[in-house]
Amino acid sequence: MAAHPYFLGYRGQATLLKRDAVLIVSRLDGPNSDTVRRLVDDALTAEKEGLRGRAYFDGRWPKSADKNLSGYALCDASIHAAAEGVRTNSRMEVRLDVQ
Repeated sequence: MAAHPYFLGYRGQATLLKRDAVLIVSRLDGPNSDTVRRLVDDALTAEKEGLRGRAYFDGRWPKSADKNLSGYALCDASIHAAAEGVRTNSRMEVRLDVQ
């Protein structure tokens, strides 16, 4: 299996594919088409006006000072980084649980 250019563990490494050659797909799911349309409308509103409310992040451990992380510790560090990014770049209250 080739190294995935969007996987955090391969950041900065040479990969078989360039990032712009990868098409990331997802689906919108809901109990009915009206709900799915509302998901799109709500996302567009959030892009325009910004998010409001609280952002909850569920980490596993307190933030590590170690820069050579792997496995679960690397994923946990990304949760801490995401929480910090939201805290510094939005008006949202951030709650980070690390228990």
